[in-house]
Amino acid sequence: MTLKTQRDIKIINSANAIVDIELLKKAMLWYANGKPITSIKKIGFNGMYPCVSFGRKKLPIHKLIGLYLLGKRSVSSEYVFHHVNHNKMDARASNIKLMNKHDHLSMHNKGRIVTEKMRERLLEMNHARKGKRFKYKHPEIKPIDVYNMVQSGKSITSIAKFYGIRWNCIRHRYEDAIELLNKFDKEV
Repeated sequence: MTLKTQRDIKIINSANAIVDIELLKKAMLWYANGKPITSIKKIGFNGMYPCVSFGRKKLPIHKLIGLYLLGKRSVSSEYVFHHVNHNKMDARASNIKLMNKHDHLSMHNKGRIVTEKMRERLLEMNHARKGKRFKYKHPEIKPIDVYNMVQSGKSITSIAKFYGIRWNCIRHRYEDAIELLNKFDKEV
């Protein structure tokens, strides 16, 4: 059933989140971008955060309110919304702060002690991962072809658009070509 007019929204707070219901209603209507939403919205959980659903997408209510207060549909992946009092259930406007992801992690990890056993495990995992290459998703794109295109003056971005894949895949092919050419030069 498609709604044509927006009815008053009733929010069922089954997650027992601490939230300003009127602000949440405004934020939901703003996020829906003028499209009517269901009249009954349930605050549930997605992971450890209270969320509301928009179709198949579940959005944490602290993020929804933060976006609404900023007036933006999204923020860069470099930023996160932080709970000032560290209570994930508290989504009041006064408890939400936009922070740089690096600063946020530093703040939460400050004072943590890494045991020698944990340090050894981290080193072991990083060592096992380092230098590991995965199979190409697009084997038809050869590193030497990418290398020749770059040498002819094309940019990594334009080559990526030409092939219809991400630029970092093209960059890896270019780096692989340089590595192969260096190996070949050493053998000759």
